[in-house]
Amino acid sequence: MNYEVNDYREPQKPKLGSWPFWQVPEFYALSYVIRLALIMVVMPYLFGIKLTAIGLFFIFVMFDYFTYRGLKTAYGLE
Repeated sequence: MNYEVNDYREPQKPKLGSWPFWQVPEFYALSYVIRLALIMVVMPYLFGIKLTAIGLFFIFVMFDYFTYRGLKTAYGLE
């Protein structure tokens, strides 16, 4: 028996939701956490910058927004 078949169904697009309340898709979670750590911890350390709480908050908001827009564009959800 030959079980190899082509799946012609369209792949499911992730449901992100609206921006401030969106959920990171499961397949992207590890990459999201690693990039977030690099942006918020490693990059400031490399440049010798000490961020305040409000600075970290603004960096997180910008990172989250640009990640959301990037995923939305990549999966054609706009």
